[in-house]
Amino acid sequence: MIQNGIAGMTAASTSLMVTSTNIANASVAGYSRQQAVYDTSPTGTVYVSSIERITDDFYVSQAQDASNSLGYATAFASQSSKLETTLSSDAMSLSPSLNAFFESLDAAQADPMDSAYRQQVLSEADNLAAQFNTLSGNIYDQMDDINQELTTMVDEANNLMTHLAELNQEIAQADAAGAVSGDLLDERDRTVQQLSELVGVEAVYQDDQTVDAFLPSGEPLVVNGDANEILLMDGEPNSEMKQLGLDTGTHVKVLGEDIGGSLQAQMDFRDEVLEPALNELDRMALVLADNVNEQLSEGYDLDGESGDMLFNDINSEEAKKDRSTSLEGTDAALSVEISDSSELTAEEYLVEIDDNGQPVVTVYPGGDSFEPEISADGTITFDGITLSVAEGSIEPGDSFYIEPGKNAAANMEVIMDDPSKLAFSKEPDEPGNNENLLALSDLQDADLVEGELSVNEAYNELVIDVGSTTASAMKEYNAAMLVYQEANSNLLSMAGVNMDEEASNLLIFQQTYAANAKVISAADEMMNTILAI
Repeated sequence: MIQNGIAGMTAASTSLMVTSTNIANASVAGYSRQQAVYDTSPTGTVYVSSIERITDDFYVSQAQDASNSLGYATAFASQSSKLETTLSSDAMSLSPSLNAFFESLDAAQADPMDSAYRQQVLSEADNLAAQFNTLSGNIYDQMDDINQELTTMVDEANNLMTHLAELNQEIAQADAAGAVSGDLLDERDRTVQQLSELVGVEAVYQDDQTVDAFLPSGEPLVVNGDANEILLMDGEPNSEMKQLGLDTGTHVKVLGEDIGGSLQAQMDFRDEVLEPALNELDRMALVLADNVNEQLSEGYDLDGESGDMLFNDINSEEAKKDRSTSLEGTDAALSVEISDSSELTAEEYLVEIDDNGQPVVTVYPGGDSFEPEISADGTITFDGITLSVAEGSIEPGDSFYIEPGKNAAANMEVIMDDPSKLAFSKEPDEPGNNENLLALSDLQDADLVEGELSVNEAYNELVIDVGSTTASAMKEYNAAMLVYQEANSNLLSMAGVNMDEEASNLLIFQQTYAANAKVISAADEMMNTILAI
């Protein structure tokens, strides 16, 4: 009886300790409740054979997947909302500046020779160019923010991978000794879930309770006690568009588009929404500046001189060279002229010279390829641009990255400072003639963008597209949040601490402990009675 009582008290004491641990950790995220597992010895006494960690692999995996989806949806929706605000807010929208510029042209029709009207046109043109500059600057700032987010997230992911590898080492050692604590396993699962927010993680649990982590594409992040390293590298062909690589210790592999998590979301938004929006804005700046300058060149100013440019020349030597980047191994340089702004797209291109010296143009990224005709003067013309050799000579294997609208919105400026130089007249000897001014005003509603949209319509379409993307992203976020909450609720219901249940257990184990103490007391009294005979 005494042995049974002592064993029962010991088992109850252990259960009380486990229960108190559960209660103390009830608010700790990722804590899995524990319970003492009883068994009977060959002599019939009870003993605690193990401290069991209550969990469910399916629910753990479900929570990790939900974290990954939520990480992606949160990052994408946040960036999309930011861009929508940039483009559509009253303070930032391009439309008021566009309207004000054309309204100043309409007002000048009352007296084309009046200096006040002319100065107002210059002022509104300045404001319009400044608004293009500001919008472009804000988009570039958002690109910089994304690069900074990528840097921070890569560092965080690498720290988590290193921590997981260290946990694997501790768990393997503890497993070999036959005593892996539940706290270590909780920390393991918590680390995997945190990593899942950043990248997609395929977790493979081993017999020794360690976990190997792989990307969805199969590249290893953590194997046993070793962690690889995610790298943030310059993009190719655009070095500013950062890409991810994985350093395995023997080689560096550029990671594709199936990384998952918030890291994938940042790059997807940048590539699929942000850069296309900037390209659209640059195209609008080019189209507007080109058509206004072209129309002014057809008129005459107050002195009867041919019209000068209002905006900076879209085909300055600097601009033409800036639109082409010679890629690694290419010595030649191209010049890119805007030959027909009405045919401009918002695309970028890769131009590669094949073994026969024939240029092959590919819409970048991932678009169709075609072979343009080479004219008699050696130039290539397509989609409103003309490519010519600026330096060196073209060789098979050369490649070039072409950005037709590069920095057009950022660099747009008014270069005219004398309002009398505005060429409103169609006749050199009729300064009061407003025929060219009327033609300038007509540009407001003219289909200048690919022959289909006015500049204002193109901007409004961009705002609508980004708004639609944001609305879809918010729906994805809300859906991902619901799945995340449900997955974690399922896991919590299985592995979490129920305070009512633990309070009940306290009473049970206290009573068990007291009852076993009474068994010992009764056995002691019986022994004393026997000894007293």
